[in-house]
Amino acid sequence: AAVELLCAQIQGTQTDPGELLFEPELVVRGSTAPPPSA
Repeated sequence: AAVELLCAQIQGTQTDPGELLFEPELVVRGSTAPPPSA
């Protein structure tokens, strides 16, 4: 949705963006290191 809105603005098309809400998602990869010990 955000990319389509951006492309429309670049092309000069008038669009009403309204309100875009995106649900965040935390992805913990296998290569993520543990936090450093204090």
